[in-house]
Amino acid sequence: MGATLPTQAILQHHRFRVDVTTTSESRRRSRGTELVGRLSEAARHRPARARSADLLIRAIGFLVLFALPRFAMATPPTLDSRDSVPVVQLSPVVVKSLIEARKEDGLTFAVGTPVMADASAGTWDEPAPGRARWRLRIGSDGAHSLSFELRQLTLPPNAQLWVYDRDGHDMQGPIVAASTGSTWLPLVRSNEALIEANMPTEEREDFAIVIERAFHGFADVSGRSWPLDPSSGTGNGASGACNVDVACSAGDAWHPQSRATVMLTIAGTTLCSGTLVNNAQQDDRPLVLTANHCGINDLNVTSTIVYFNVQRGACAGGTWGAMLQNLRGKTLLTNSRLGSNSDFALIELASKPPSSFNAYYSGFDISGAVPTSGVGIHHPSGDDKKLSRFTSPASAASGVCIGSHCGELLSDGFKINAWATNWSKGTTESGSSGSALWNQDGYLVGTLSGGRSECTSTTSNNGGTDYYARLDTAWTQPGANLLSPLSLKSVLDPQNTGCSRVGGKNPGVAAAAACSSSTPPTTIPSPPDASGSNASGGGSSGGGGSAGLLMSPLLLAVLIRRRPNTQPVTQPTC
Repeated sequence: MGATLPTQAILQHHRFRVDVTTTSESRRRSRGTELVGRLSEAARHRPARARSADLLIRAIGFLVLFALPRFAMATPPTLDSRDSVPVVQLSPVVVKSLIEARKEDGLTFAVGTPVMADASAGTWDEPAPGRARWRLRIGSDGAHSLSFELRQLTLPPNAQLWVYDRDGHDMQGPIVAASTGSTWLPLVRSNEALIEANMPTEEREDFAIVIERAFHGFADVSGRSWPLDPSSGTGNGASGACNVDVACSAGDAWHPQSRATVMLTIAGTTLCSGTLVNNAQQDDRPLVLTANHCGINDLNVTSTIVYFNVQRGACAGGTWGAMLQNLRGKTLLTNSRLGSNSDFALIELASKPPSSFNAYYSGFDISGAVPTSGVGIHHPSGDDKKLSRFTSPASAASGVCIGSHCGELLSDGFKINAWATNWSKGTTESGSSGSALWNQDGYLVGTLSGGRSECTSTTSNNGGTDYYARLDTAWTQPGANLLSPLSLKSVLDPQNTGCSRVGGKNPGVAAAAACSSSTPPTTIPSPPDASGSNASGGGSSGGGGSAGLLMSPLLLAVLIRRRPNTQPVTQPTC
């Protein structure tokens, strides 16, 4: 029986810098310096050509001595003797009360509760001669997933940290360096997780860990969530029945855009979608565009974990999406201001996606041309990646209210200038927020804020409209940070090239159509008058393409996406 945490007030957060330069690392560097010194002494007695070769050898020596130990001995968990590992069990009373307070928030999939367990809560053993292993289990009854915030993590030079479920399906790691402040671990889809650190025996005394909070997932994440369906051995999928896997034929022409689409978890509790985007510099800067209403800010951006390639292996079949390819957020570069009629947030990741992720940097279009057709790709209700398709021109809409009401003192909504779409296939849901709308040419033109579409059967939606905050009208708006009010333009086109369309690209190469220029519109189109005609006599919002219907600026009460509470084919309107 594991210890049940008491019901108590949420503990105050304490954040501090973690020093990962340990005594063991100092000893290693001293030995390395001594060895290089001996090589230098011997080199003085050799000919000039040989001394030049020695310089190269010494440079390589430094790289080996200082870089290799971090990666030299990858030691993944072996899953042995798990039942002998101590377990901390989250209080079901605390978890239930937290869920009751948050379950109606459509973007929330998990709740956090204090743990405050350090290394003394776990157990040490020696799985192999010369290797030390520390492990701790953390469980929560009824959890669909678990993730953790570490207040402190001190890793010796050759240590690796892992977190995984009992069966080893979600084996996250290795983490080989502690981050400044809190360290946020990727989620595992289970009601029990093991946290493990392994290292050489002589480095054991240099390891330290404090687990501050655990996050109990009360809603599914991806198709494979806990508990598994005993009849099939796989999960049931989190989203509505009319959603379309990107592996289906409808997605055949949109593989690059699918590779750019990511799932985000924010502060361990919130789910959204986003897009890896290119910039006019073509420099592979790891930038992810999402919606501002997802709630990323300067304080929680490092808690944001971005998951790549969470998708089914085949259309309505195959393996469920893995969640092992993930990176953490580093910096919030810009986000939309209240009252700006926009809904964007642009973050930079802590590192570039490695080649194994097969990522794609999406192109974008700020010309204001009305999309005549296209797709949205997203993670509805945190499910494996899905595709929605529209085959009729989008409509330009101004003053769309996202929320139950706007313009009042305590209103919960905000207004956007939007591309309004109606899907011929698929829908969107909570968790889809922040995902991209791509036009007929494969360029990103907006990010999802809200809408009314939902599944009505396994193949059909209700014909409701979804609303994407327009990229073109937000392009030059100053961001919300008053001290550094960067615009999207200043980040995505820092050299002011004037590109109105930037092509998408694979890592390491320039886009085939890197840049095309035209003058983006300075105003959004005028709405139609009461008779339905365009009061200004104009058509589209500029830049070519077929004109969409221009909607009235009446405040459309469009609820921010809410998670379904019952059957997936009868989600509440949004």
